[in-house]
Amino acid sequence: MFKAARNHLVTNGVLSDLDAPSHFIERLLYNVLNGLFSQPLIATHVDILQWLARAHCRDFVTQSGNMKLFGPRQEQWNPERPRRFVFFLRQLWEGWH
Repeated sequence: MFKAARNHLVTNGVLSDLDAPSHFIERLLYNVLNGLFSQPLIATHVDILQWLARAHCRDFVTQSGNMKLFGPRQEQWNPERPRRFVFFLRQLWEGWH
């Protein structure tokens, strides 16, 4: 769902490929609380978007747990990019509803 929405945003010029690369989306979602992944999928999507909008992303890690998700290294994500990504995901969702 999140990658399809990201592709829509990129195709329509809202985000660039660099704003939300696929592997960073996976890393971002890895940090979401497990309890938010449930059925139905619409509720899952909404709950995750709301949680990400309030989350303290500075504490997020990669799947290995050995590196912070955000930072200056090439393997890390600039903290502003996921904020933009989540902002536009929420706008996209609200526009469709």
